Amino acid sequence: MFSTLAREFLDLTFGHGCFAQTPCTIELANQTVFVNGLRALTVGAVFAPHSCAGLDVHTPVATPSTGSTRVFIRNIQAVTTYKPMSCGDVIVNSITFPPRLFVGI
Repeated sequence: MFSTLAREFLDLTFGHGCFAQTPCTIELANQTVFVNGLRALTVGAVFAPHSCAGLDVHTPVATPSTGSTRVFIRNIQAVTTYKPMSCGDVIVNSITFPPRLFVGI
């Protein structure tokens, strides 16, 4: 199975239930690896908070379950697409600017 490395700002969460899509807003671990000019995400990446009708708000975080088992950036797992995050949401690729780097997971 192949997946792609997730990128900051451009790749979004898919959204779940009535929670809308949200972009990655903070990436503290990776300052050196870029995919199509955007920083590749690593485990610990934080996404913008999303809410369900303004009643429940939470912040999705890339957990080890979203990380690649084979690709590491400075000894931290690189985040790949289509794996569950802390809230059950998944990261999907941008349709308008698809990535060109695929990884075996």
